[in-house]
Amino acid sequence: MYFTDDELKCPCCGVVKIDDGAITKLNKFRKIWGRPMHVNSAYRCMKHNKELGSEDTSKHPQGKAFDIRVNRNDRFEFVKLAIKIGFKGIGIADEFVHLDDREGPPFMWIY
Repeated sequence: MYFTDDELKCPCCGVVKIDDGAITKLNKFRKIWGRPMHVNSAYRCMKHNKELGSEDTSKHPQGKAFDIRVNRNDRFEFVKLAIKIGFKGIGIADEFVHLDDREGPPFMWIY
């Protein structure tokens, strides 16, 4: 609805494998957020994920994670909305916020 395959594809191989539940949440988030969102990273094949040094438990190769560029002034509201929408994995970095649709209890971290 809001995001193209080009934004969501693996930069390594061009494959797009996004979980239906995860993209539904992201589209709902975008609708409520009401502003454009820049996706830094979404689906990653295992090869690309390892090249980035990401954990084996990363949700990116499962198509359940999105790294979204977020202005520092908007981060608090962004994270509040992510929790409200139901994203259970939230990682906060200087230039982006990681959102993922994991199973189990919610988990938040800082890069």
